[in-house]
Amino acid sequence: MPALGDMLSAVTAAVDSAQVVVAAVPIRDVLEQARRSSAGMILVLAGPELGAADRAALLATIGPLAVELAPVRRIGALDLTRDASIVDGIAAARFLTDAESTTGQILRIG
Repeated sequence: MPALGDMLSAVTAAVDSAQVVVAAVPIRDVLEQARRSSAGMILVLAGPELGAADRAALLATIGPLAVELAPVRRIGALDLTRDASIVDGIAAARFLTDAESTTGQILRIG
């Protein structure tokens, strides 16, 4: 996998209509950032550096957070494995941001 910073830069440039958030510990900081966002779409990048428990906790909150934020804002996540490519990350990010009737989706990349 390319460095997470490279993935972040590429995805952010590709989907200028969304706020891209890199998941970090503590997970509650990511949730609060999403709640405070004024963007219509929030895209969370969960990279392979997250521990298993933190990754599971974050991904488990995406659905309920989508319900909380709707109908004003949408949220989605990319669950990036070590095999994720920038091309696949960009394609998945564009899919989620362009699918205006979806929220709460998680796509595993890699």
